Amino acid sequence: MPRPKLDNPKTERLGLRVLPEQKAEIEAYAKQRGLSKSQVLLEGFQLLLKKEEASK
Repeated sequence: MPRPKLDNPKTERLGLRVLPEQKAEIEAYAKQRGLSKSQVLLEGFQLLLKKEEASK
């Protein structure tokens, strides 16, 4: 059975270079919480945006 179509599909890709230690930390954090690495990084970015907005 094919995957259902998304209302707002993510079509853009972003590459990121990190240190091996940073990659391991991101992977461990994601695995512990049942998230993808992309979800971890996007949620972190959203937190930064909220923090910036709150400080205005």
